Amino acid sequence: MHALMEHQRAAGHEVHAFATRSSANLPSPDSKYFPQRRDLIAREGTGADLAKAAAFIWNKEAHDAMVRALDEIKPDMVHVHNIYHHLSTSILEPIRKRKIPCVQTLHDYKLACPNYKMFTEGLPCERCKGGKYYEAIKHKCLTTSFAGNALAAVEMGLTKGLQSYERTMRAFIAPSQFMADKMIAWGEPASKMHVIPNPTVDSSLNALGDGGYVLAVGRLSPEKGFDVLVRASQAVRGIGIRIAGRGPQEGPLKVLMQDGNSTDLTFLGFVDRVALSDLRRNASALIVPSLWYENAPLVVLEAMAQGLPVIASRIGGLPELVEDGVSGYLVPPGDAGELAAAISRVCALPEDAWKAMSQAAQARMKERHAWPGHMEAIEALYHEVS
Repeated sequence: MHALMEHQRAAGHEVHAFATRSSANLPSPDSKYFPQRRDLIAREGTGADLAKAAAFIWNKEAHDAMVRALDEIKPDMVHVHNIYHHLSTSILEPIRKRKIPCVQTLHDYKLACPNYKMFTEGLPCERCKGGKYYEAIKHKCLTTSFAGNALAAVEMGLTKGLQSYERTMRAFIAPSQFMADKMIAWGEPASKMHVIPNPTVDSSLNALGDGGYVLAVGRLSPEKGFDVLVRASQAVRGIGIRIAGRGPQEGPLKVLMQDGNSTDLTFLGFVDRVALSDLRRNASALIVPSLWYENAPLVVLEAMAQGLPVIASRIGGLPELVEDGVSGYLVPPGDAGELAAAISRVCALPEDAWKAMSQAAQARMKERHAWPGHMEAIEALYHEVS
């Protein structure tokens, strides 16, 4: 979102932001409009918790702040990203009332799924399809508490019943064809789905592949499949495997590593962008062992832009990014044996074959994921819905 705003400003547009107040925010002249950000997880007493629950469904402060922003800024277009829960659908009503053209980029599956991911209990999940949002309560899809899951189910039911997004958005931007097809299959209007791939920038640090290791990057959470990579590491000896990131599975993954005597596996913790670019430069491949329906992850785009081959699960939007045997390898999700074989295969490639794969990865990014093409598609959509 920030990168899109920067490119739009560079193209001569006047761009404003609307978000919640947070210490993590970048400085913004628009922060005077930002409503309070609430901690939706912390227990703060009955009164405060009830107020948060109400705001979860309809945030009056956010609504009033959006009214003020729209009336003072008078935008020609509103581009929505992730507004769920913290801002709530309350901000959509004043957009509709003023008949301002509005589009939304779908970064996850919250338009259809209460837990954003269509993933629960270790597997992709579509139990809520057809409005069966009570399944989120039965399977504790968001939290261990009954109240948290019930609130999410109620919010989802109300939002879909009122068609809050569908009545507001003139178009939905799906970064992958998989996302567009899945949303349509779940009942979203096909005429409003527009596939515009996520963009990435060319890198000046081209991958060299000479570090003797492969790299995985991401939040250490169940849907990312890092446990599959840890098990695969037990069958791959002599090849370093480095995992960058933190998350709730960090402890269990380290126990799994120790139990399997995975001596070539290293957890790096949080790695900043500069260091991560250096890690990608010397890696032989990026590993994406996801178990859920990945959309169009930037971690893959950034790696391929550097010329790093990618070994990814054949799931979600990943096959649209990685051409099997050309710019990397695709493996069945959850199959540690196939993942280990693919790691061994890429690390055993002759230098010329590895370079060909590296160049194919970069060429695909330049062809389908360059910023100029993305900006052209976004502006064309803005004009179309206006």
